Amino acid sequence: MKKLLADGSVKWKRDPFFTKKKVIFLVLIVLFIVVTKLTNWFTAFLLNAAFFCFWKGYQAEHSGVIGTESGTVKKRESPIAFKCLRSMTGIMGIMFLYFAGAEALKDANIAMNDPEIRSRVETAINIKKLQARGEKQNERWYTSKEQTPYTGWVKQWWANGQIKLLAEYKEGNIMTALAWRIGGEKCPHTNLVNGNGVAVFYNEVGTESFRKTYKDGKPDGLWTHWYKNGQKEYEWNFKDGKQDGLSTGWYENGQKKSEHTYKDGEIVED
Repeated sequence: MKKLLADGSVKWKRDPFFTKKKVIFLVLIVLFIVVTKLTNWFTAFLLNAAFFCFWKGYQAEHSGVIGTESGTVKKRESPIAFKCLRSMTGIMGIMFLYFAGAEALKDANIAMNDPEIRSRVETAINIKKLQARGEKQNERWYTSKEQTPYTGWVKQWWANGQIKLLAEYKEGNIMTALAWRIGGEKCPHTNLVNGNGVAVFYNEVGTESFRKTYKDGKPDGLWTHWYKNGQKEYEWNFKDGKQDGLSTGWYENGQKKSEHTYKDGEIVED
């Protein structure tokens, strides 16, 4: 780097190794690596984007110069342009921080769990992409664009970003399930493995919403659903994927709503 002295002579000076741009670049790299290790790469990307927006706004404000295609604009020449830039970079930075926080919350209750669960959550599809097809009470689950029953993992989130459900399907039938309360506590009652066992799901209040039993990936045994006030909404009995036995429904005040007896999926007695 050359420097013009007062007497008109030129003095050469070696550029410092750690310039401000290099330091910012290194900080962004370190931030990306650390956040990726703690959460995921997308959260790290969003945080870096937020940091970059805030830095550009700070840099323009303190340098008093904005670079454009036709040259530079000084703050005293166009203060409105600087106000617009400061507002835009601030809004974008806050937006990136918001989305980064939302992504980080999704990992909050699995961040310290075993790597196997983390990898399943990262590769699972959203449960909203599944749809039931086939004979009533003997449906299988498909993705909207596929003609063969779904095989793989699905996930579901609470509105606050916490994981709600992680389940494995095989040929359209549920085989494994893990469930969490809205606060991140893992359900101790869910024990569905290889298509056999019980799956328990919770509502936003933190109480049980559904309790379902399965055999070979199909409904089998008692299914119970509760209102948020704790009152039962219905009890259904299944056998080999179809309603079989007594099924009872209640209103939210506890009054009985309906009662039917099923055999092989068909009503045989009211």
